[in-house]
Amino acid sequence: MINIYYSTNENAELSNFAIRPFIINGVRYDSVEQYFQIMKFKIEAVYTYDKDSEEGRKSKEKIDSLIQKMQNTKSGSLLKKLGNTRIKNAKFNSGLWTQESQNVMREGIFESFKQNPPFLKKLLETGDATLTHNQDKSRWGKLFPKILMEVREQLKESQ
Repeated sequence: MINIYYSTNENAELSNFAIRPFIINGVRYDSVEQYFQIMKFKIEAVYTYDKDSEEGRKSKEKIDSLIQKMQNTKSGSLLKKLGNTRIKNAKFNSGLWTQESQNVMREGIFESFKQNPPFLKKLLETGDATLTHNQDKSRWGKLFPKILMEVREQLKESQ
């Protein structure tokens, strides 16, 4: 078993907090966490607001400002905090985000390793070991390593 946890420097280079720049749809992201948190605000149906009202326009401005702030932030823990911001007069659809979040995480992990060969090498060097994220007691404690192992297999096959 190989545990991955950025805060304790356990295989931190494999973490979603690790600085591993990649590009998706022409936009550069510095880490998987940055991509993940920004996508909460970019997937249109996750946040809804009245686009025709003054309050809706203000909500859109706040969302755009928050995305810009996140794009200029490298700290994974700060990105996580910013991603939990709720916008006044905008409804956060947590059910939809729960559905979408796994695909967003998978895409970010896949692209970050695919576009960074030195980090891909480190991931592939884990072989068939079970990856863990023991410190995280949320659903991501199980999901993150599961997705990481799936991506490892996918990228191993393409080598």
